[in-house]
Amino acid sequence: MTKIVFSHGHNDHTRGMSFLSKSSGLFGKSVYAHPLFLNSKRYEKLDIGSPKSTEWVSNKFDLNLQKEPIKLTNKIWYLGEIGQYTAFEEREAIGEYFVNNQWEDDYVMDDTAMAYETDEGLFIITGCSHSGICNICEHAKKVTGTNKILGIIGGFHLFDLDERLEKTVDYFQNNNIAQLYPSHCVSFKAKAYINQFITVEEVGVGLEVNI
Repeated sequence: MTKIVFSHGHNDHTRGMSFLSKSSGLFGKSVYAHPLFLNSKRYEKLDIGSPKSTEWVSNKFDLNLQKEPIKLTNKIWYLGEIGQYTAFEEREAIGEYFVNNQWEDDYVMDDTAMAYETDEGLFIITGCSHSGICNICEHAKKVTGTNKILGIIGGFHLFDLDERLEKTVDYFQNNNIAQLYPSHCVSFKAKAYINQFITVEEVGVGLEVNI
């Protein structure tokens, strides 16, 4: 029962659609994403949006565009649009997106994530975390009704040694989040800082995550 979730509409997360063929076995499967996922996006006039149109995706997949969270399996949640829960993770515009027949600042409201429910708590699966990794964790708690977070894998969207990074580490520690697998959208210096307080695990081909 294959289901596909897109974290957001930037082309480094959607370009793979251009290389799919009928033999992939994915055409016709259910796709879940935010309603703004396929809007055109640009950064300094460079196209950074999905290479495929809504019409193309709708013709190839069972397309489900929704802000609301939904349980995809008995253990995995699509979290939908992420709310604002922290004071230190205010959204920042990344380029522009086309909406209502005009270009507007893009605060990447289509950014979403997933939560995997275990008997011991949640494991958060992210794309870039444009909406803030702590916001995502708080949203996952609200959606699932589970307050315990075991770990996080994916992008944290942390690059600088700044107050946001410090408060993010404080959040991880206060919530006893022990398993961290930062990958996409996390600088080396941010990982090194986090590792002073919580062991940062490696992410790579062939490595296993023990949940």
